[in-house]
Amino acid sequence: MEDPGYPRARVAFQSAQLDVTPIPVDSEGLNSAASSEKRSAPQMRYQVAAEMRSDLLRLKRDTDTGRPSEIAAVNHFREALMIIEHEGHTPNIDKSAYVAPNATICGNVSIGPGTRIMFGSCVVAEGAPVTIGQNCIIMENVVIRSTHAHAARIGSHCLVGPNSHLVGCTVEDCVFIATGVAIFHGAEIGYAAEVRVNAVVHLKTRLPKFSVVPIAWVTVGDPASILSPDRHDAIWAIQKPLDFPRYVYNVSRPPDGTSNMQEITKRRSELLGSHVTDRVVTR
Repeated sequence: MEDPGYPRARVAFQSAQLDVTPIPVDSEGLNSAASSEKRSAPQMRYQVAAEMRSDLLRLKRDTDTGRPSEIAAVNHFREALMIIEHEGHTPNIDKSAYVAPNATICGNVSIGPGTRIMFGSCVVAEGAPVTIGQNCIIMENVVIRSTHAHAARIGSHCLVGPNSHLVGCTVEDCVFIATGVAIFHGAEIGYAAEVRVNAVVHLKTRLPKFSVVPIAWVTVGDPASILSPDRHDAIWAIQKPLDFPRYVYNVSRPPDGTSNMQEITKRRSELLGSHVTDRVVTR
């Protein structure tokens, strides 16, 4: 691997009981001639893309960063690894936005100025676009997804709490979404609404502006009914006609005593197989 190499990569290889041989880097990149001199038949070679090699050299020469150049290179490299082209679409991330090193941004995604995508979050466009406005705060381990049939749009000045899941929905400006919230396909969250901890907004539900969904309550329908989770029968009476299997997976609801999961998983497998041709890009 490259000398000096990246600390975490080196530790990972050594923990796998691999014998790591450092190879010099020059202005042309990894010195393959030196590699041949040190080891005639290496089991594998590890290096970064050409633009990352030039960054590494620049950082090695930079004495004004105030931090070890290796660590600066690691951070830049890890960030670049998580930006992914999907189906010919590359994420469009404003220069003033921040994406954490271990967050993933994939496909036809647009992220506005001042927005912060924090650690472990995943923003994926599975066909239709995902748009996030300006100065949004997307906390840790959030999932924001579109599907081929349902775009996802988050307005500006919104906060999405940790471990929340938003798919194929529309969130207007200034909305507060707390920890552990689930918002489903076709839902619309109005201006300055609040969806509190562990609450659910079901598919095709329209929540008016300034509405509040209490902790762990369920919102369903248009006009929206906001119901406590113990009212299953009332929730199901509104939810069933919305036909989740047909609307989300284009599969009929099965008769009682049967399952449609074989067809659902087959279709999802085929659609998600498009990620096989994804390409990691730099910002």
